[in-house]
Amino acid sequence: MTATELNEIISLGETSKVQFKRELDNPDKIAAEIIAMANAKGGMIIFGVEDKTGVITGLDYAKLQTINNRIATIANELVKPTVFLTTEAISINDEMKTLVVYIDEGTAKPYKDNNGTIWMKQGADKRKVTDNNEQIRLFQQSGRLYVDEMIVPNTSEKDIDIRKVEEYLLHLSSTIDNTNDFPKNYLYQNLNIIRNNRLTLGGLLFFAKIPQRYQPAFCIKAVAFYGNNIGESDYKDSRDIIGTIPEMFKDGMSFFKAHLLHKQNGQNFNSTGILEISEIALEELLQNALLCKPLHKKASVKPLFM
Repeated sequence: MTATELNEIISLGETSKVQFKRELDNPDKIAAEIIAMANAKGGMIIFGVEDKTGVITGLDYAKLQTINNRIATIANELVKPTVFLTTEAISINDEMKTLVVYIDEGTAKPYKDNNGTIWMKQGADKRKVTDNNEQIRLFQQSGRLYVDEMIVPNTSEKDIDIRKVEEYLLHLSSTIDNTNDFPKNYLYQNLNIIRNNRLTLGGLLFFAKIPQRYQPAFCIKAVAFYGNNIGESDYKDSRDIIGTIPEMFKDGMSFFKAHLLHKQNGQNFNSTGILEISEIALEELLQNALLCKPLHKKASVKPLFM
């Protein structure tokens, strides 16, 4: 980075990715800043700049070297897991120097301090992360946690519909031989249906007898309105579609087809009408609703159908 580029960044003030520090006077606060940036989208800390005013105070050679050494120690000892930094010394003029510390977005989120506190950027400031769902999202971003493998409390093997498992295994019969020879527990664990004697979320949503017994929000709220205005309060059909994801997909497509027109589109009189919206497009929409929202957020899927 050139001095001109640095001056331009400083002139814009502090942001979620840029922080100013006159000097390194509080290692714990610097560690929290590093953690917050690593848990977000990364950023830079510029030493030698007054944080409240953006005035460049500069660092002499001794301070620059001291901060450079201490920042590495902080990243190693006060941040868990360790964050790897890069630093760059930039001369504003012959007398004034600054030290820029670059923090990349972390790949092992969530990062925390020695007290176990997780920090996250909030605009130009930072905050503690206390919400469990937000912590889970950080684990997801690092690829260390898959939501479909999360354990569903109070479930057991008794909640599994063995018929649904057998139907699934039939589709795998070309790649897996003699599945009947394996103990059920072995199959369930290897298919990630069960973990620690509890159903995983994926196992619940695909193989449970009644998934909504434990996750009632995972359903389709299907509504067919009159006309094209979804702001209307009157509807001609409304129902909750429940079951496993494959079952909800099948029933959801049936709901689509029951309330959409089948048009002639130039065919002869005896031909079956063609669905007014492409069935492929409807399938993709419904798949996205069922798989993207439930596995990433606890919320009902509420597509509105005309």
